[in-house]
Amino acid sequence: TDLTTQHPNLRQHIFNETGELRPFVNLFLNEEDVRYLDGVETPVKESDLLRIIPSIAGG
Repeated sequence: TDLTTQHPNLRQHIFNETGELRPFVNLFLNEEDVRYLDGVETPVKESDLLRIIPSIAGG
């Protein structure tokens, strides 16, 4: 099941209006950035660890 189906309010924080991963959100599958794999279409196994890490900036 897709993560945003299980947690619908999460979608707006992770994806932009066109459905692309927001640039300040980093998704890591185990130790790999999903942008360097198959993006959000990267298959996730039950034993995998998915980390959602928002970038923090200030000024």
